[in-house]
Amino acid sequence: MRNPLPTLAGLALVIAMPILAPLVPLEGASATARILAGEAMFWLLAAALIAIVVVWEKRPLSSIGLHPPTWRSVRRGLGGLAVYLAIGIAMAVLLHVLADGVPQFAGVEATLKSLPVWAMVLLAIRAGVVEELMTRGFALHRLTEWTGYLWIGAVLQLLLFAGLHVPVWGWAKGAIVLVLGAVLTLLYLRHRDLAANMITHALVDSSILLIKLMPDD
Repeated sequence: MRNPLPTLAGLALVIAMPILAPLVPLEGASATARILAGEAMFWLLAAALIAIVVVWEKRPLSSIGLHPPTWRSVRRGLGGLAVYLAIGIAMAVLLHVLADGVPQFAGVEATLKSLPVWAMVLLAIRAGVVEELMTRGFALHRLTEWTGYLWIGAVLQLLLFAGLHVPVWGWAKGAIVLVLGAVLTLLYLRHRDLAANMITHALVDSSILLIKLMPDD
């Protein structure tokens, strides 16, 4: 029987991700500096998770679904984008509409709109790589091992994925992420290609660039 402590530590790391990343002390710094510092923390957490798998569990990264990307991964990622394109655009529009009635949305939209395009691109890439690694990768596989059922592991990681967005975005965005996460989960279960998921996720999150085109009130 495998030692459960590494899995518990990894899951704790995933759950703590939205709590730890904003804790970088940058009083008086610009919004861009704070965002980039938080992004660096996300990448450090991802590196820590990989260390748990490789060093503590002594298991290959393939045990969390991570394999070297291939051209097939790129094609699958672009195929996933075709499914997501309308959803991604709708997400950006919905964020703008909801900002009028939900103060938390308004604050997030204002912060995103103040960022340069390159910072928004970095946000999208990080979301695609780190969030897929932690949820469809580590959480889905380890929860499946624990429960003995793939569908239970998939549902639990999906709820975790949506819950990770609530502290920053609120419950309204969490509900949107639940729908988007369900599609990403189905995409992964179909192809078992985490790199393809990362590509699709990053391209979908690039739709935040549309916020730049939204008119100011």
